Amino acid sequence: MTTEGLWKVAEADVQFKKRRHPRYWIGLGVTVSLLRKADNSGAKEETHTVNIAGGGVSVVCTLEAAVGDKVKFACKAVDFYAIAVVRNRKERKGELPTLHLEFVDAVFPVEKVVANPGAAYAE
Repeated sequence: MTTEGLWKVAEADVQFKKRRHPRYWIGLGVTVSLLRKADNSGAKEETHTVNIAGGGVSVVCTLEAAVGDKVKFACKAVDFYAIAVVRNRKERKGELPTLHLEFVDAVFPVEKVVANPGAAYAE
């Protein structure tokens, strides 16, 4: 952005990276449950997605999950339940943490939300 507040068009520094699954910036109500084998305990949080893709989601989440931890992911609105691995955890000052989750042996049914956005919120 320029000092006048206008966007400055410039060539990208890196090559565009094509993703296997496109992302959609849609917020859905979900439940994330941390799986801990060592002490057989787990925490659970009702939260929402920041974005979704067939292979994973990012969620606003305060669970103490670290990269590599496994979680149960549930989205009742589209009847989707899966195990996911935490691939990244972002913490920004003044904001709630965001977990980036990759599904293990499951594909999120994006078509149910994208084709009819209102249906995902009806319960």
